[in-house]
Amino acid sequence: MQYEILEGSLPYVIAKLNKGESVYTETKSVKWMSENIMSYDDLEGDFLSGIKTMVLGDMMEKWEFTSYDDGEQICFESSIPGKIIPVEINTETNIIVQKNALLFLQSNVDSSMYLFKRLGKGYFSKEGIMMNKLSGKGLAFINVRDNLEEIELSSGQELKVDISKVTMFEENLNIDIEVMNDFTIMATFTGTGKIYLQTKSFENVSNQ
Repeated sequence: MQYEILEGSLPYVIAKLNKGESVYTETKSVKWMSENIMSYDDLEGDFLSGIKTMVLGDMMEKWEFTSYDDGEQICFESSIPGKIIPVEINTETNIIVQKNALLFLQSNVDSSMYLFKRLGKGYFSKEGIMMNKLSGKGLAFINVRDNLEEIELSSGQELKVDISKVTMFEENLNIDIEVMNDFTIMATFTGTGKIYLQTKSFENVSNQ
């Protein structure tokens, strides 16, 4: 796959696909596509994931697009002002990303619902908890409102940050979620790995 990212009030990506190559999206972000691209829609998941869907109130529907000739093009447009960045997904570590940041993915990248295992006292909201786990090998295209700040934690460090500022992080990190008195949802990261924030204003990185 070849691609070109174009800036504008709403940025967009034009992907050029080889014959038999597929991409998919979980949002209605397709602006246009050439005639030899076929589209399919699918409701992801088995019975258990369906129960999770009903509980969390969110449908994991996806639309897949397959090229039936070389050089066919498809355009995906962001729904928010900002930037689109390509993220390389590999088999070494899975990436957890804000669900609403996903634009589209290559077909060999798997996107599944990610549920936080450790929720702190006072948490009773799905805001900020709806994230997706990306695994496999290939490219995922992400919407961001501004530049990403990369923070790499080493053993013995922790990062406390408003969960709404977190665009994505590596799955091998530990994360605790807690609601503060002002209803801000705070995430505490520990372990080793990388976190990507959409602003430079984060709480602190401190040694435990």
